Amino acid sequence: MVKDIGLRSSSIRTWQGQDVVIPNRLLMEQKYTHFTINKERRIDLDVGISYGDDLEKVEKVTLDAINKITFINKQKPVDLYFKEFGDSAIIFSVRYWVNYVSDDFLVYLRALSQGIKNIKKAYDENNITITFPIRTIDFGIKGGKSLAEMLNERKK
Repeated sequence: MVKDIGLRSSSIRTWQGQDVVIPNRLLMEQKYTHFTINKERRIDLDVGISYGDDLEKVEKVTLDAINKITFINKQKPVDLYFKEFGDSAIIFSVRYWVNYVSDDFLVYLRALSQGIKNIKKAYDENNITITFPIRTIDFGIKGGKSLAEMLNERKK
């Protein structure tokens, strides 16, 4: 949050409540993101689901879960876009907006947290799997051998 703009420097307050004085020269030369000037902020929440899940069902359940957050900006749509085939999941991004004013800048974190909780609960109720990384370890020099096969070969 911008607290003061002076001739030589400006003061901002960080999310952690610290006041930071920045020389105006740096503000002119470098990029500065002002989160409260537009009075709204978009949350981009990435989620990975199992390859075995029905994508149409995932989309509906996810949008319903996010729309249950009472303090999101209902004037803007909640969007969901499938992004990629990941290593262990199909990855998508759900995007929703919150009204964002300088006297309550933690609303972003509350909406992000509530989105995660709502999605997790909805997925548990609808048997949708949030994936985690899966690694396959191959113990053969040329590939294709399991640990059990390698141990059996060593015993011989």
